[in-house]
Amino acid sequence: MSELLAPTRTVSNLEESILHEISHIAHNAPAFTWAVEKTQSLLQREAGLKLLLVDLETSSPLARQEVQQFLSAPNQAKLLYTAALKDKGQEIGRIVVGFVDPPLSPEAAQRLAVFLGEQLGSLLGRARLRSRRSSLRQELEQLRARLDDRKILSRAEGILSSRHGLTSAQARDWLESQSRSSGKPASVLAEQLVLLHTRAVRLSA
Repeated sequence: MSELLAPTRTVSNLEESILHEISHIAHNAPAFTWAVEKTQSLLQREAGLKLLLVDLETSSPLARQEVQQFLSAPNQAKLLYTAALKDKGQEIGRIVVGFVDPPLSPEAAQRLAVFLGEQLGSLLGRARLRSRRSSLRQELEQLRARLDDRKILSRAEGILSSRHGLTSAQARDWLESQSRSSGKPASVLAEQLVLLHTRAVRLSA
């Protein structure tokens, strides 16, 4: 009885499957480095990938060294491609992809490298945008905190001026002096002063 063999994928089906999986990884990646690792694992398993470098600089000594090691490996059929990392059509880096005994044709491997550069470039662009937005949110929060501190400090200075006859500058100097001696921020001392004053006003009412 002849042994049944599982059907094998054709090169075109393999290429289509890899492109689909790369697209899925890029669109669902929680982080850029995660996507690179997942992509590298996928390509090594499916297409004989031995090298995937992401270079965001114009020149990388490490990249050159690894490429030379890859090319000098004996007794292996190798394909090596460099493709641009692109975000919205703009080149933001490059990738170097090497294949060992690939099941893909040279043309298909090249298309794969170009597609990978586009997908990872788009993902990197989104990651950078999220980082900029996060940084902007932090800056806004810090600005709001500084504005709140200034309001509290201004109110505390007003209380000191009215209760002790100090000028605004003298009240500010007093708060800064207390801050240095206590090790607490002037804004914290000002907030405590405002709370004590508010309670005293309520009790006297």
